[in-house]
Amino acid sequence: MNNTNNIYAKLAILAVLLLLPGITFASETFAKGLLWKVENKNSKPSFILGTMHTEDSRVLSLPDPVTKVFESTSSFTLEVKLDSQVALETLSMMMLKDSSNLKTILGKKLFAKSSSLMADYGMPESMVNRLKPWAIFVTLSTPKNQTGQFLDKVLYDRAISDGKSIYGLETAKEQLAIFNDVPISEQIILLEDTIKNYGKLPDIIEEMTRIYLARNLGALVALNEKYIKDGNAQITNKLMKRLVVDRNIRMVNRMANQLKTGNAFIAVGALHLPGENGILNLLQNKGHKVSVVY
Repeated sequence: MNNTNNIYAKLAILAVLLLLPGITFASETFAKGLLWKVENKNSKPSFILGTMHTEDSRVLSLPDPVTKVFESTSSFTLEVKLDSQVALETLSMMMLKDSSNLKTILGKKLFAKSSSLMADYGMPESMVNRLKPWAIFVTLSTPKNQTGQFLDKVLYDRAISDGKSIYGLETAKEQLAIFNDVPISEQIILLEDTIKNYGKLPDIIEEMTRIYLARNLGALVALNEKYIKDGNAQITNKLMKRLVVDRNIRMVNRMANQLKTGNAFIAVGALHLPGENGILNLLQNKGHKVSVVY
């Protein structure tokens, strides 16, 4: 359960960690703050928190303003409900079908590199050989799972304990389809670039964490551009649009009921919030008043 749910968590920050050319966001729009109030005329205010999907204790320790708002709200909405169905759907979509195997798809050299790195994540070669290329580069793009406790999961567990109504903005199938629909040839290119930049991951995660704790959404967006390396711009632009921009539109449409009811607490990856195409600006364009709380 932890391993497959953690794949879901990895997807939400992969846009920053791919280290490839991506979509440029207008980072000055809603650029500073993690907790935002969303108001309309017909219901109580709701709140949106930008999260970072990490086990880092600095992130998991909720600031008092966030805790106070969370405890006062009556419902909790996150990107995907973290139930057993998520684990089953994730595992199914990660696996190659029929008699296909990854070694044949990648070739001996790239498979050996992939398998060696995946061993550090506790995955034996036999299991790696059954995975699709995207499952490898998603895993290698984020830190090793230690506890299975990331911020969204912590909030989810608290919401259950508090008896809040819980909603998901997407299904696991919808999130994973972003990668599953990428042609195998393009998945291989993304895997190669991920492996090439793998050694930089700890420094990138630390820089991302410091920026997140400073509540600087604009700088978080800029981090994506700072680490641009040689890559296939056509592939990555297409992937980034589906990973962030298209999902922002979908999530805004699907949180409408919770915002209409009011007094909702909504948590999404922080990269989804800022910019002209970000969730906050999309909500403002729909007539909501959006203001920073923390």
